[in-house]
Amino acid sequence: MAPVKPVYFHGVPGWHDEVTFAGVSPHALLPEEQATPDAKLIAFSLGAHRALKYAAHNGARGIVLIAPAAPLTLGDFLPHMDGAPVFRAAAKSRLGLVSFGQSLMARYAPGLLRRVLLSNAAPADLALFATKDAQVQLTALLRQSMVSRRADYVDAVIDYVQDWSPLLKDVTCPVTIFHGSADTWAPISMADALCQHLPNATLHRLRDMGHYSALAHVLPKLLN
Repeated sequence: MAPVKPVYFHGVPGWHDEVTFAGVSPHALLPEEQATPDAKLIAFSLGAHRALKYAAHNGARGIVLIAPAAPLTLGDFLPHMDGAPVFRAAAKSRLGLVSFGQSLMARYAPGLLRRVLLSNAAPADLALFATKDAQVQLTALLRQSMVSRRADYVDAVIDYVQDWSPLLKDVTCPVTIFHGSADTWAPISMADALCQHLPNATLHRLRDMGHYSALAHVLPKLLN
């Protein structure tokens, strides 16, 4: 019998193919729409919100979080997050305008958008996106998320910035967290906060790794 595939909650709507940055085929994982209470869940970045929300309401066999974004209400995280302007705009109901600007950049100035997104990235993340192939791949994913699925992107970010911390106490399955110490998108203090509020969580700190480099380091090992 073939092993059961884990269910993957991607970081941003439209970015299920982000796993290719880790050298993993999207076909090696089930999309989050196929989650069941007896499934093993893997979530990256903002996907942690949706995975934990699912587990709180339905249960899960276990969850692995990679570079998870914690509820913003659990700490003073925004000053240390590269995506802070986006989240502040969402909290003030202005994300529609910001996302429109992002969609124009993704369509007409993808190189500029890549440079903006990676301007403060950890060295390990910069190394990951240094090749031409990785840059082409990132451009395609940005267009998919911010142009083709812009409405889903906006909805997910708006949902994330709400206070969802109360559901953490209801996630009773084991939760394993892997988080880079140099992450500039989701600071590692978010992982510490999640460990304090989840009933059964363990944190593995990844020295000098950033956001996507943590994904590239961890995900292939989970699937071997």
